[in-house]
Amino acid sequence: MMLRLVSLCLGALMAAAVPVWADQEEPPMPGSSVWIPWTDFKGILDKIGGPDGPTPPKPPYAAVLSGADYVAEAGAESVDVTVRGDIVVLETAGWATVPIFRRAVPLLDVTVDGKPGALARDDSGGLSAVVQGAGAHTITLRLSVPLSAERGPEHFTLPVLLAPVHRAEIRVAHADMQVTFDPGGPVPSKTQAGGTVAVGSFSDASEIRVSWVRKASKTEREEARVAAEVRTLLTVGEGLAVYTSIVDFDIRHKPTSVFRFWLPESVSVADVTSEGLVDWNVTAGDGGDCSTCVWRSRRSAISGFT
Repeated sequence: MMLRLVSLCLGALMAAAVPVWADQEEPPMPGSSVWIPWTDFKGILDKIGGPDGPTPPKPPYAAVLSGADYVAEAGAESVDVTVRGDIVVLETAGWATVPIFRRAVPLLDVTVDGKPGALARDDSGGLSAVVQGAGAHTITLRLSVPLSAERGPEHFTLPVLLAPVHRAEIRVAHADMQVTFDPGGPVPSKTQAGGTVAVGSFSDASEIRVSWVRKASKTEREEARVAAEVRTLLTVGEGLAVYTSIVDFDIRHKPTSVFRFWLPESVSVADVTSEGLVDWNVTAGDGGDCSTCVWRSRRSAISGFT
């Protein structure tokens, strides 16, 4: 009986010691302490930003290459190329890497903001620039590429940076030349200081082929003209000589889909192959001393024949 009475008294005291507040009122807690898990406390700090304000979001990329400018000057046997790339570093602290070439390129010099630059090879075999400091930077690369005149007009292959915007200036020592980008097409070209300067842009590619031919006069533009180079391979067997003629040519001024070759009457054509070939045939010539080999292409512009 005494134990039950004590329990009732203690219960009455505890009930009297616990205050009751309205649902909308905040309890008076001056000088009180609250214990919560660290993850919950960190979430509160992130929401209010802590002492330095809100935490900025992490950028999607550490750095980006926004554009590239190319200046190429053709010499007698090689082409000197200077490439300037616009790099924007988004990371606010530390170092950042940005891919610049899809594959290794034989460079002569690399600078970043006028100082010696650093490049690193990535897992895919390409090259990346290493830069530090948020904001805009300029990477300058110098290289020399061979000039070729095989299989058509003079040309060289230009390595292309991994950028969305490409602007190029091509300088050729000869006057009155028409410069062409492949892929791309003809580039506005003008004669300047005894040579030709072409300025244009091109879409993203791993590399482009830059070539040039002499511009046609107004009278030449009235009909298609062909510039060709013929190479013949001879194989001698038992009483039989087999010739394989490779014709590298460019059709200028006007497109065409029909092409003709005049051959000696004694030559028997066994096969004709070419990209885009639809059909071919051989007919006897009017004078009896030559044959005509005619072939037709699916495209209006013909670029090669074997």
